Amino acid sequence: MSSGQGLDSIIFFPEGTFYAEDGLGKFKLGAFLTAVKNDIPVIPIAMNGTRQLLRSEIWLPSKVPLKITIFPPIYPDEVENGAQSISEKSRDLMLSEINEPDLKEKTYP
Repeated sequence: MSSGQGLDSIIFFPEGTFYAEDGLGKFKLGAFLTAVKNDIPVIPIAMNGTRQLLRSEIWLPSKVPLKITIFPPIYPDEVENGAQSISEKSRDLMLSEINEPDLKEKTYP
């Protein structure tokens, strides 16, 4: 997501946490609401290989190949339901690339 200044970017991880279990969890809306409020595009990025790189039981990263997919920007004025639509569209794009289960409905303590 661009900061709106044209020079910087803001990177966020919309799940808000890390799960040891494979899968893409439910997204939090905060960053998407900020993007809509400031009319800033969101650029979804999917990363494959991060679970092998940063394993939950090992503190040091492992040497593994990573695949990073950068999707086209999603502009707030191009969606009907604002932050929720951008979140869902971003999530669908990421799920299509990461080859992990959808954990959107799973709840954690």
